[in-house]
Amino acid sequence: MNIPLSEAAKRRLGVVLPAALIAVTGMWVTFFLLAMWPLRVELHCDGAVAPDGLKVSYSNVFGHERRIAPAMNEARDGFTLSVADGVIANMAFEISSPGVRPTALVVGGHEFAGPEIGRALVLRDDGDGDGDGAVWRYCGPRSVFRDRFLVRFALAALVWIGIGAGLGRLAARRRLDWLAGIWLGGIFFLYVDGMNILNIGDYTWIAHDSLEHIGINFFINEPWHFPLGRIADYVYPGGTSMMSVQGYPFIYLVKLFRGFFPEGMLQFHGLWILMSFMLQGVFGVLLMRLVSRNTAVKIAGAALFVLMPSMLARATHGPQITQCS
Repeated sequence: MNIPLSEAAKRRLGVVLPAALIAVTGMWVTFFLLAMWPLRVELHCDGAVAPDGLKVSYSNVFGHERRIAPAMNEARDGFTLSVADGVIANMAFEISSPGVRPTALVVGGHEFAGPEIGRALVLRDDGDGDGDGAVWRYCGPRSVFRDRFLVRFALAALVWIGIGAGLGRLAARRRLDWLAGIWLGGIFFLYVDGMNILNIGDYTWIAHDSLEHIGINFFINEPWHFPLGRIADYVYPGGTSMMSVQGYPFIYLVKLFRGFFPEGMLQFHGLWILMSFMLQGVFGVLLMRLVSRNTAVKIAGAALFVLMPSMLARATHGPQITQCS
């Protein structure tokens, strides 16, 4: 069905639609980037607990549930545990040692202590009365998790709307079908790998790429050397290089702005895998332009590139996924 439009309306649509597509695609990418940034949760307790007597289970805003053994720092008057995920929604702390009590809980900079700790954490015992197997479930306001994510996403959305409005007139003269490749790659990434591997503070899923992961962390935490990719303290005393540990090009920027990233071990394999899926979709669309002008054909052809068996076989191997893209 053809809808009659004036020439002025067609010109406006020719600017508004590309601008909206740019803004929405930018927000789609921002959605992934925000999920990378860890929200640190710390539980301070008194008493002694064995290293293997502590577990944390949590779910994030995407419905993924995880159960992990968190990092734990022992102190003279007790211990502190911490867990980080980009988009935590709810959590429970399971401590199998009797006599251990929470004294403070810190969630993304918001601290619950004193009377507040009793409202934020609810004790659920295993029923035998000895305190063994106690589980403290978080029952505080969900806003400390949700609002942090939503506020940042809303600010990023405003920025992308401005960028889309500024580029709309220029984009109206160009083909934007390659943006469909970004969406295609992102959707298949979500289906194959999920969001958890984007969290730069969670490296527990890394197995095959552990040597590369360690080498990259050595590089970003030590001073600059010449040549610029040299890693002096890894494979000591001879050292090695970013090329030998298959470091990603953007790691140089991470090192340059290291102060803006959280302390401790970080992983960027998830981000590289996401970029590989998205770029596979983009270049799939660009290659299909050579054989067809039909948008549906270009997107379907790009999907075949993203779903290559070699791509899926390396879907959790950061350095190796680039070999098949």
